[in-house]
Amino acid sequence: MKEIVAATDLQLGMFVAELDRPWLDSPFLMQGFLIEDDATLAQLRGLCRFVYVDRLKSVGEHYRAPSPESVAAVRTRLDPRGPRILKDEPPRAKRDFVDVLRWLRLGGNAPAASAAGEVREA
Repeated sequence: MKEIVAATDLQLGMFVAELDRPWLDSPFLMQGFLIEDDATLAQLRGLCRFVYVDRLKSVGEHYRAPSPESVAAVRTRLDPRGPRILKDEPPRAKRDFVDVLRWLRLGGNAPAASAAGEVREA
């Protein structure tokens, strides 16, 4: 939950998620940090016109919990069908490590493929 905040309105406890300029053009080592002291606050005010503040990562009075609607939207976006039951055995790759070793032993000649798509040695 990012929002744009003017540099003059920044306060201690806010989490700066993005700047109004590339991070490499700033003296800050971390991409995203919590404003913990007045020196950092003064540095931000002198460098930026605005920043993006993440209220979920902010602390104290600046923290804002996600709304129940946004949590539900994320849940349905991830898997709208709900939880899925996995099969007993995961699907095998068409070529595994052993096939690659066989291929290397053959001198790099490509193995012949069957009509079903399975790989066999030539």
